[in-house]
Amino acid sequence: MLEFFPEKDRVIVQRLLRNGICIEDPNEEYGDVIEFLSAWKIINSKEKEFVKCSNLNDEDFAERVDLNCLGIIIVDKDDLYCPECGRPIEKLSAKEKYLQVVVHLNPVGIRNYIKCCIESIENVTALDEIEPFVFKVTRSNGRIFSIVITMYGDVCSLSRGLFFSEPTLYILPSHIEQEDRTILEDQQYMELTDFISETRDEIIKRITIAATPIDGRLNYEEIESQFDDMLERHQKRRWQFFEQEFIPALTNYLSQNPAKVQAYLEKLQRVDQTVFGEFHVPIGGAGQTDLMPVNKFSMMNQLISGNKIGDAKCHTEASLDYSDISTINLHLDRDRDNDVAVVYVANDDIRPNAWRAILDLRTDGKWKIIILQKYLLLELISEIDATHLLEL
Repeated sequence: MLEFFPEKDRVIVQRLLRNGICIEDPNEEYGDVIEFLSAWKIINSKEKEFVKCSNLNDEDFAERVDLNCLGIIIVDKDDLYCPECGRPIEKLSAKEKYLQVVVHLNPVGIRNYIKCCIESIENVTALDEIEPFVFKVTRSNGRIFSIVITMYGDVCSLSRGLFFSEPTLYILPSHIEQEDRTILEDQQYMELTDFISETRDEIIKRITIAATPIDGRLNYEEIESQFDDMLERHQKRRWQFFEQEFIPALTNYLSQNPAKVQAYLEKLQRVDQTVFGEFHVPIGGAGQTDLMPVNKFSMMNQLISGNKIGDAKCHTEASLDYSDISTINLHLDRDRDNDVAVVYVANDDIRPNAWRAILDLRTDGKWKIIILQKYLLLELISEIDATHLLEL
């Protein structure tokens, strides 16, 4: 049975958990960590044998024209040449051989390892994967919190812990994401390295602290409930209310409160260069390769500025699909005064073919059609102090 918390050397683990890192001649300690990470499929590693063009220990050292050449030659074919000086390697047996290990992170392996680690903790009574790389964790004292592995997360899972009070533990797969940590509360994040290098008791302590709500923030589930209740109050004319009353009231509030809008945009800009600055949307199929990143600041900035038409879709059960996008695009092409359409959606169910169509319509990074789905709509309302609109 594989270990969960092996307490490996922290510095070595941090170095290896960098996508694309190349380790030359790994020693026994590195080999031990690589073996552990590979066993859990946290990494995919590939070994390559290489020789050095000019190496004092080689039999052909004196024969080299440039004794200071730093060229490295991968031994992968019969005819070998130095990529630096162009000299051929005529006698491979005269060269001292070295090992090079190239490491790539495996998101699925990381997800499975974290899942197994959390499930092994005694005071965790339930763990449900509610979205890819997002877990809902229930502890024995009844407290519930989310764990989000910051790879390929959707907009709600990546953003909710930053903008609302719900306790969320973000797990950063790689140590190089220093900028991602600067925007989080200390209790809100752990590195994947922590699970591999810290003691089991320390991990349990960190998880216990993470299950604490953030003070001074609104609760997303409460706001979502208010939003759903508002639509339910207008059930008999729900789509007319959403399209003709609620969205016009919101857009009017946005135009009358530029300072609040700017403060929200500045907050998005602060996270723009971090893993939280973009979210991933499905564009077809079920694999991770079928996810595409969307820059949140760019989209919301364009949403709030420029000429645009609005098209509200009060889907509470049905999905927004390709046919909806095609119709909106047709209307936009006929509109001479506006070059952007904003689609306000009352749920988060957007079909992959709709996202693909929207992404294909972008030109030079500019959106032609912007979808403001339910989560983003409620985040915007919360950040600009417009929750009173949910009482309409």
